[in-house]
Amino acid sequence: MPFSGTVLSIAAVVSLITAFPCPGAGRTIDYYRSLFFKLHNIEDHQGILPEARELLLSLLSEAIASNPPEKHSDVLAIEVYNEDQLLAFVHDSHREVGEAYKKYIAGREAGGPRLLAEDREQAAVLLTQLAPLKLVDGAWLGHIHHITTPFELRPITKQLWQVLSEELGDGSLHLHHAQIYNNLLHDLGVRLPAPYEPSFIDPALQMKSLGAWKAAVVQLLASLFPDEFLPEILGYNLHFEGLNLETMVLSREIQELKLDAQYFLLHVSIDNAHSGHAMMAAHAVTEYLSHIRKNEGSHAANTAWKRIQAGYMLSSNQSRHIQRDISSLSAENVHWNMASDETLTPEVDTYNIAQLLADKAAVSNKLHSACRARIGGMPLAEWLESSLGRPKSQMRDALRELSNASPWIVKGDPERSKLIRELKVGGKMFGAFTVGEIERLKNWIISLGPNEQRQTAYWDFTGRSQNDRCGPTSLVTTRSPSASIPFSADLALDESIFKAPLEYRPIKSSDCKMILPLWFAHISLLESVVSIPTRVASELGAAIIRALRAQYNFSPESDGVTGMDEVNRASMPDLVDIGVEIIHRQGFAPLPRSIADILRAWPSTSAEMLLSTSNSPVRNLDVLLGMSLAFLGLQRSVLRSPALLSHRSRSALKNIVERETSCLQVAYELLRQDSQRMQAFTKGYQLAQSILGETLGAAE
Repeated sequence: MPFSGTVLSIAAVVSLITAFPCPGAGRTIDYYRSLFFKLHNIEDHQGILPEARELLLSLLSEAIASNPPEKHSDVLAIEVYNEDQLLAFVHDSHREVGEAYKKYIAGREAGGPRLLAEDREQAAVLLTQLAPLKLVDGAWLGHIHHITTPFELRPITKQLWQVLSEELGDGSLHLHHAQIYNNLLHDLGVRLPAPYEPSFIDPALQMKSLGAWKAAVVQLLASLFPDEFLPEILGYNLHFEGLNLETMVLSREIQELKLDAQYFLLHVSIDNAHSGHAMMAAHAVTEYLSHIRKNEGSHAANTAWKRIQAGYMLSSNQSRHIQRDISSLSAENVHWNMASDETLTPEVDTYNIAQLLADKAAVSNKLHSACRARIGGMPLAEWLESSLGRPKSQMRDALRELSNASPWIVKGDPERSKLIRELKVGGKMFGAFTVGEIERLKNWIISLGPNEQRQTAYWDFTGRSQNDRCGPTSLVTTRSPSASIPFSADLALDESIFKAPLEYRPIKSSDCKMILPLWFAHISLLESVVSIPTRVASELGAAIIRALRAQYNFSPESDGVTGMDEVNRASMPDLVDIGVEIIHRQGFAPLPRSIADILRAWPSTSAEMLLSTSNSPVRNLDVLLGMSLAFLGLQRSVLRSPALLSHRSRSALKNIVERETSCLQVAYELLRQDSQRMQAFTKGYQLAQSILGETLGAAE
């Protein structure tokens, strides 16, 4: 997980805390905790999707407004996309982190103390505060490569899904990043509920870092709308997968405390800029922009680049908030009592702004005696003086009075607010506030406005139309009709379904219009299961990850990390490619560009049912696994139909079937230990078997 790339000295803590407030007033830590839970249980909270999209746009705007381009020499300096400049930037960023780490090591060798985790107690507190974010590691890519993805973009999103796969351990539970982090917490005596459980957001657990909660929510939000916000996700991934200093420092200090630092060591090595996630992220950006330029032109590519930069700034902005929290804990060298009511971070947003104004008033209130302006019913000088003595609990009351004092504050519009005008050149208070302080005030004023105003910075920066939606929301979920499936309790599934699976007859050309929508829809069955990392932190989850890797035709799992080797590997046909080849060889035209095209050409209520069922992966997990097992019969039927595929695709499909079968057999063995779950598995198997039987019939 990235932070800003520098470990600050104790003397810099106060300035760090005030320099990077969390804009977006009105959204408290309780708001983000509640949203964190709902996003982990999205099937039961579909009503939040419109709010989630609006929040994502607001947070993108917040990040852009907090990062004015003229102040940056980072990725924003690449005003017009240039591949060489981007790759140079990635390598330069890593070199800078390396130089900073070299200075840290020199300081330690000179007798300097640990900076982030002085002892095990402090390490426990620090790692607990970061838990909301660490336990969603990879979530921003949770829905990145689905059957809903336009077919032409799948070679790009497949690269991003590989990053997700490696975050999830490539189907090896002992390499699953969230699981590794949880094990580290256990070693420190910290036992937290699963993030999807309601007890995880209980304030009594003392996870009080607003930065961590907010950054975790950002990851979950980003994953919800992959069809609309793919460029932003690419940019977010580009920043998040970069090497950062705090991870390197923690990898050393955790080891010094005789703890397992595998989580941090993995992120030092796996995020490298040569063969690791940083280079994979950059490569995905270059491939995407090349695709856009080729198919939509240079103007569209430039707009896409701005959107990638917006996503990059979103991750960067959240990282600064996290660093503030880390530094405020470590630099004060406090051994925090986990049962204490003290917060790890100061009250954010409005309190920081109120404190700024109170500090200014302390040195200027007498200067406003002649001013006739009134705030809160009092002359300005009197209001300023009264605000000085207000306790912390009343600071927000003072700021609320100011926010309602038009024309001093025009909610959502800092440029029309008299306060901001008076602070600029030519104003009566020019020079009283620094440039950074004025930016903080402007962000606060923006946050007071309605959603449309809060999102202005995003629309202005990217040049994207507010009416422009790049694709449908992929999580429009309905209750699955599988609940009403007739079920035969007499059917007992045993190992024979693997040793002698049911065979369907070979597929004839006349069958293709019936089987094609089923072919593409069945690919969706397990895709959403992996969207919440901790829900697949189990042996069953690991088997599902391996099954998806087989369907996407990734390299077989090994003890190592494939990284850029997988990107550079000669592309092998996956299930979507195989379906498109069937369509091509049957002479259907034009070739479909998405599953929406498939269903328009060949409507199928059964295919729609598969898609609907797959959109509720928690509720329908065992049913989906049973259906997946049955649909291996369709894959084998295609294999038994030589005219449908080339030799290369037949070979690829044979390999996919073998790997899927192995994974689903593991799932079967795990589920058979629970009779209720086995009943749901059998129900799914029966449903899919019934659909295929009606379509194909048994083998002769």
